[in-house]
Amino acid sequence: MKFVLAAAAALGFAGLAACSEQADSPATNAEEIGERADTAMEEATTGETNMGDGPMEEAGEEIDEANREAGQDVPADAPPPLDN
Repeated sequence: MKFVLAAAAALGFAGLAACSEQADSPATNAEEIGERADTAMEEATTGETNMGDGPMEEAGEEIDEANREAGQDVPADAPPPLDN
């Protein structure tokens, strides 16, 4: 059940991340997808980017941790996003 919820959340993150300006650069894990989703939401609502961990990034970290505990291969964090 935990894995199913994690997978559903990851798909949701992917959908939100697709709206970001950096959607063309590949994300490597749920944490990175969550970070991109947080950034896209921040830029859309406030026009600024908060460099701290947002709620989607934290949820992505939990998903990655749960997947590692389940024996899934989770890539390391991605490099910083490309500048526009």
